[in-house]
Amino acid sequence: MGILDRTSDLFGAKMNSLLDRLEDPDEQLDYTYERLQDELSKVESALTDLVTEKKRLEARRDDVESRVADRNEQAREAVAAGRDDLAREALRRKRAEMQDLDDLEADIDELESAQQTLLERRDDLERRIERFRTEREQLKARRKAAEADLTVSETMADTGEDGGLSEADTAIGDVADRTAELEARTAALEELDEQDALGRTGVFGDEDDIEAELDRIQTDDEIESELALLRDELGETTDDTESAGAGATGEADDAGDEESGDSA
Repeated sequence: MGILDRTSDLFGAKMNSLLDRLEDPDEQLDYTYERLQDELSKVESALTDLVTEKKRLEARRDDVESRVADRNEQAREAVAAGRDDLAREALRRKRAEMQDLDDLEADIDELESAQQTLLERRDDLERRIERFRTEREQLKARRKAAEADLTVSETMADTGEDGGLSEADTAIGDVADRTAELEARTAALEELDEQDALGRTGVFGDEDDIEAELDRIQTDDEIESELALLRDELGETTDDTESAGAGATGEADDAGDEESGDSA
């Protein structure tokens, strides 16, 4: 590839990049804003150069005015000294310097006029830039709003007139139904767990409590049985005792009777 071909490709790439940038509305607005700023910078730079030149000419004018005053004094002194020839030379130079002074004044006036023009140009650019900056932001906001409206319109066109709200409501309803089903299943499982626990423990409570109750009943029965035996044993003993007591009483009575007979 030759130098011309590479140069052509490079130029084409730069132009395509510039065109792509200008196709973007925001980029186009920013590019215009940058150009206005560049123009303002150029005007301010030219204004600075102009004022500098005007100051230089004003300094020269002041110097020439001072020399003109000196020529008048030189001419008077020459006349007083009787040197008319020197007086004429001083006056001739004075006239030349006065011509220079007129030219300087004209140049200064011209620069003054140019300065005023540049000042007006600068002020106008500043107002335009400020107005453009405000309008640029407004245009960007309007474009974004329009793009958002377009997106909403396209979405509604794709999803229907309700913008997909029916689908959203259906999805919410499905989730709510599934949630209610899960809650019901959870409640059922908790109830089954409670019933299973009741079946394991029974009416009386835990298994250990039942065993303890049964043991206590059995023990009570055994105690009652032993108590009954004791009662029976005590009952027999009581009968024997009563019988023995009755016999002793009879013998005593008989002995008493015998003693009474003997005494008689």
